[in-house]
Order: sequence, then structure tokens, then C-alpha cells
Amino acid sequence: MKAEAVESGEASTIIATPKRGLNRGISIADLILRGFAAIGTFGSALTMGTTNETLAIFTQSLIRARYSDLPSLTFFLVANSIVCGYLVLSIPLSIFHFIRSEAKITRIILVIFDTAMVELLTAGASAATVVVYLAHKGNANANWLAICQQFDNFCERISGSLIGSFASITMITLIIFASAVYGLIDLEKHFAFYGAYHNNSTNVLIHMIFVWPIFFTASLILYFTPPLFNLPRVELSLFGDDVVLLFNLGFFLVLIYAFFYICLDPKAGSLAALLCAFCWVASCFVASWLGFSLAWKTKIVLQVVLVAQIVCWTGQFIGHGVFEKRAPALLDNLIQAFVMAPFFVLLEALQSSFGYEPYPGFHASVQAKIDADIKEWKEKKLKLLS
Repeated sequence: MKAEAVESGEASTIIATPKRGLNRGISIADLILRGFAAIGTFGSALTMGTTNETLAIFTQSLIRARYSDLPSLTFFLVANSIVCGYLVLSIPLSIFHFIRSEAKITRIILVIFDTAMVELLTAGASAATVVVYLAHKGNANANWLAICQQFDNFCERISGSLIGSFASITMITLIIFASAVYGLIDLEKHFAFYGAYHNNSTNVLIHMIFVWPIFFTASLILYFTPPLFNLPRVELSLFGDDVVLLFNLGFFLVLIYAFFYICLDPKAGSLAALLCAFCWVASCFVASWLGFSLAWKTKIVLQVVLVAQIVCWTGQFIGHGVFEKRAPALLDNLIQAFVMAPFFVLLEALQSSFGYEPYPGFHASVQAKIDADIKEWKEKKLKLLS
């Protein structure tokens, strides 16, 4: 009995250590992003605060352009200064989370303040963006002339300050996102849930074949959504064909999937992230190669995507009905089934082919949970039949 207790305790320690290590990894990422965001806001505030250009006209008249002449730019400076000060003050708390990776209350406090700061920073950057746009383009309807041809240094500095501010917004948003998924990053729990619905080897093989094609065809559909925030598109040549990469809804969903998979398991998650990126680039290549302009009205893309989706989904339902003899996981947890499936079939393939484990004892612990879940499900099924 003592030996068993020791073994159980050792297993618990082994299993818990990666969980703490993952939490600590998130804390390190939080600290690094917080530091860079502080540098970005400081640089933006400093650049804006020192922006001052004087233009001489006919060697006598002087016209001066300063940030303080425009309330929007002043608000931008104040917003960046406040956020920079907050980020610097929050760094000790971020270090505390690195030391005490299991702390929760202070994490919640930071998320609340981080959200408030990113809203303030976004407001300031948005107000300044309007001024920068008018300085570059002007507005004929309001008789506002573009001034950047005359005050080129002024425009370069205020435009540069926006870059640092928006970069900081992105980093703080990533911090909030990492904090939000902090409680969701429990690979054992998620994989045990998925494994309880995919315990039959034939059903597992069917999912290995069909899940990633579903992801790819979904990326192909989302390729035809418009770019977000008017982001520029990237054109490159691939195998002699021009490929247009669009930063639209499909791109950001792939980015979220990839980031979440890496958080679940850095090794296998990195491979899954590469596969996500490959599917996105491949969908861009296929869409550009077929030359669609209005995909929603194009019969070919609808036929290809719909047939692929129908075949893949039908194959999975057959796997559950004929071999697993249990309803799909999406009927009990729709979000988890859609988000986790691509990563879990990859993890299953790595385990079957190479014996990969995210950490020692992972599969033994997961299998115990799967067996307990299946046993509970069978007992409920017998009660319903009796």
C-alpha cells in the first residue's frame, strides 16, 4: 500500500510539474510582452511630445506645427504616458506571477486593469490616426489641406509614434488573451474529454484522415472574406503562380488556433501551428490559382468545398455511429469539438507513431480519465434502457 501511495504521489508530482511549468511559461510571456509594450508606449509618448517643426515662409513669416496645437494628439500623448506608467508599475506583479505561477486573484486584477488600459490606448491611437490621415490626405469637402508635403518631419514623427502605440495595443491584447485562456490550458482535461468520444481505433483513424481537410476547406471559404482594418495584402510568387495573402477573418482565426495549440503543448502545438499556417497559405494558393473574384457566387468553389465538407463530416459520423457507437463530442461541447479536434488528431498520430507524450505519465493519466468517463457513460446508458 505504501509503495502504491508513493508511486501515486510520484505520478501526481510528475503530472503537476508540466502544468506549473506551462503556467510559468505564460507568466514569462506576460512579463516580456508587458516590458515591450511599456517600451512601445514610452517611445510613442516621447516621439509625440518632442514633435515640433517650424516652417519659414518668405524668410520672415514662421509657421510652427506642434502636437499641442491639436487636442487629439495631446490626448494621444496623455494616453500613452498613463499606459506606460501603468505597465511599468505592473511589472513587479508580473514577476510575482512568475514566482507564484498558481496565483489567480492578482491575475484577475491585472486582466481588469489591462483591459481598461488597452481601451484607453486604443482611444488615443484612434483619435491620433484621424489627425495623421488628414495631415497626409487632407479633406476636400471640409477644405482641409494636406500639410505633410510642407511639414514632412512633423508627419513622419507623428506617424511613427502611431506604430509604437498600435504595436503596444497588440501586445497588451495578447497579454489579455493569454490571461483569458489561462484556465483553459489543461491538456489532460481536454484530451480526456476528446478521447472518451474517440476510443475506437477505426474511428480515430477516420478522424485522422478527415479532420484536417475540414480545417483546410474552411480556410478556403474564409479566404474570401474581406481584409480586416483595411490591412494591405501580400502578393508573392509560388510555383510560378501569383498568390495573394489576405489578412482577413480566416487569417486571424488560424492565428488564434495556432497560438492556443502552442499554449496547450509547446512541442506538438508548434507542429500544429505550422500545419495551420500551411493550410492558410495553401488555401490562399488554391483560391488565387482558381482565380475567384466573388467566391460566394462561384459554382466551382461551392462544389469543391461543399463536397469535401460533406464527405469529411459524413465519414466522421459513420465512425461514431458504426464503430464508436457513441454520439460525436460536438453534441456535448460544440466549441471544444471544433477547436480541439485538429490538435488532438495530430497528438494521437504522434503518440501512435512515435510514442510522443507532452510529459511523462500523460497518456496513462489521460487513459484513466477516459476509462472512468466511458464507464460512467455506459452506466447512464444502462439506466436509461432499464
